[in-house]
Amino acid sequence: MGKNYSSGTRALRIRSQISNPISARRQKSHTMPTDRLDRVEERIAWLERHVAEQDKAMLEFAAQISLLQKELLALRDRSAGGQNAGADPSVDDDRPPHY
Repeated sequence: MGKNYSSGTRALRIRSQISNPISARRQKSHTMPTDRLDRVEERIAWLERHVAEQDKAMLEFAAQISLLQKELLALRDRSAGGQNAGADPSVDDDRPPHY
């Protein structure tokens, strides 16, 4: 009779896992070691912080590039304006005061 009881219990356990496989997986997932879970959480936090820092750096680079483009355009305009309009020779060709 002991064999029938244990085999019946085993069969009942197998049937419950087959009928509800999600709950069987949940029971296994709760056995994850906490140190492994902690390492994963730390890694995710580090990656999130790293992404935020990179976003900040990219915004700073974009602002710097925009400023440099404006300065380059101003220099090109000044250079082109001087050649086309006949620049004032006294501004460009003045000798320094020590001559």
